Amino acid sequence: MLDDIQLHLVESLDDVEQMMQWLGERREWLAVDVETTGLNVGCDWIRLCQFGDGAHGWALDWRDWRGVCAEVVRKYDRPMVTHNLLFDSKMLKADGVVIPQRLAHCSMIMSHLADPAGYFDLKGSASRWVDKRARAGQGLLKAAMAQGGWTWATIPVHVPAYWQYSAMDTCLSALLAERLWSETGGGPYREAYELELATIHCLREAELAGLLVDEEYRRAATEKLEVEIAWLQPQIPCENPGSDQQVVALLQAQGAVLFVRTEHGNLSVDKSVLAYLEPQFPVAGLIRAWRQKRRFVDNYLLKFAEVGSKRGLAVEGVLRASTQPVGAKTGRMSVKDPPLQTLPRGRVVRDAIVARPGHVFVGADFAGMEMRALASFAHEENMLAAYARGEDLHNFVARTLYGEAFTKLERTVCKNAGFAKVYGAGVEKFAVTAKIDVPTATAFLERYDAMFPGVKEFMEANVREVMARAGGQRNGTGYVVLTDGRRLPVPGEKAYVSTNYKIQGSCAVTTKQKIVELDAAGLGPYFRLAVHDELLYEVPHPLVRRAREVIERVMPDRINFPGVVLEVDTDVFDRWGYHYREDYPSFIPTEPAPWLTGVAT
Repeated sequence: MLDDIQLHLVESLDDVEQMMQWLGERREWLAVDVETTGLNVGCDWIRLCQFGDGAHGWALDWRDWRGVCAEVVRKYDRPMVTHNLLFDSKMLKADGVVIPQRLAHCSMIMSHLADPAGYFDLKGSASRWVDKRARAGQGLLKAAMAQGGWTWATIPVHVPAYWQYSAMDTCLSALLAERLWSETGGGPYREAYELELATIHCLREAELAGLLVDEEYRRAATEKLEVEIAWLQPQIPCENPGSDQQVVALLQAQGAVLFVRTEHGNLSVDKSVLAYLEPQFPVAGLIRAWRQKRRFVDNYLLKFAEVGSKRGLAVEGVLRASTQPVGAKTGRMSVKDPPLQTLPRGRVVRDAIVARPGHVFVGADFAGMEMRALASFAHEENMLAAYARGEDLHNFVARTLYGEAFTKLERTVCKNAGFAKVYGAGVEKFAVTAKIDVPTATAFLERYDAMFPGVKEFMEANVREVMARAGGQRNGTGYVVLTDGRRLPVPGEKAYVSTNYKIQGSCAVTTKQKIVELDAAGLGPYFRLAVHDELLYEVPHPLVRRAREVIERVMPDRINFPGVVLEVDTDVFDRWGYHYREDYPSFIPTEPAPWLTGVAT
């Protein structure tokens, strides 16, 4: 299939004329792609722009032919596909070229819907669905770059391995769309596909706007953390406290019994395990503190700095994190550069993000979203009744199991038990998270199951259903179905994760639906970030009250999870960390803007 593809580099007006004649031909998909100096839309720029279909691919030097590229995108009135619509459309729009939303498609989303457990990158997807040789050009380009000492930002555009690789990308995208369209976006997953595209357009605007960094706070927090790290380091008798292997050896040498394992079968020394061991082995607490502080600095605060500094990503004080619309198998979004999706709660890092002058943040997040989804899917009457009464579920469980005088620790155990069900955690993981021994954890989960029999029945039914769809074979693959009809594959040997996949995937669908609905309600220009089930908007002072009203009207969900209402908590703050003011002290003293109380009500 790839042997007959013709690749072209546009170098003259005659080449432009030939490309225009080719564009006039009938085709199912026109693929569009860009090659850039890097991935940061704030400072990187386009080097090549490419167009292609299943037979021809054209590469144009953006510096010489930007006007031609813009004209093609503006005048072409049929479906256009890119493999990473969010990135490509973002880079193009940053330079004034907009792919019309009604014509824009994404072969990466098609690949995800066809097989959420497969490859999402273009070469991987094309190797599976189009031609096994799709990766061939990748090796040639890497060799050319190594030989010339070039990077993506410096390789000359006329190097054949570069422009041919780039032009071929559009051909692969077009062929991938041809192969997958009828069984994804144009077929059974049309609803899911349209939702993903609409979400991408919202995310693009959010990333182009970015978030403002308080550089003074960032510097002060970084310096304070480095001092604390330096104080902790000599107290931990191993060379690298960030190494799981070294930490396992250290703890075992001190007599610690490790029994929780990672997904890959290795002994786990994550933060919950370290917290569990801390009372008996104080060094575990030191390691946990060291790791958290090191992570705050390396993964976040250094990346919040200006481009040009160590790891810095901000441009003129603005940070533009990159969202992956289907960053997980479940379809859940993830945020990288920096990884805000995995940022722990609290104020240490979040206080570095502030609203622009004359603006304020309006934050909105679903209250107990995943537990409500569990109650609905399981048809668990006791849970549904508690929610119908407006009770806090974890208080209800603690009161039932421990009595009216339950303690905060007992409530935490109940909360952890609920999330152990949602995430498919084993009894060992639940034990260390709840900071109780395994026999106590086992007994507690038995009481929890007796209180909510529908949950256990639901989880067991999910496993049976997945195994049946896997042909009863552990090495087979079954699936679960989400609220918008898409299927998530589940390996038979991991059928126990089916409940988590169904809940997390369906909650991700709901969050994306609300992003799109809030965009349609007029809040699109103010959207800045989505982190799990939390949405962040940056709104001018005069519009704060109205924005909050719109969110509280539009965002609650009464459809996706019958029997429960997904309720929403909103807050107004001028500094992201201030959203956590009632639960966490400030790391570096900061004060909310004096006008905050007035606009928040």
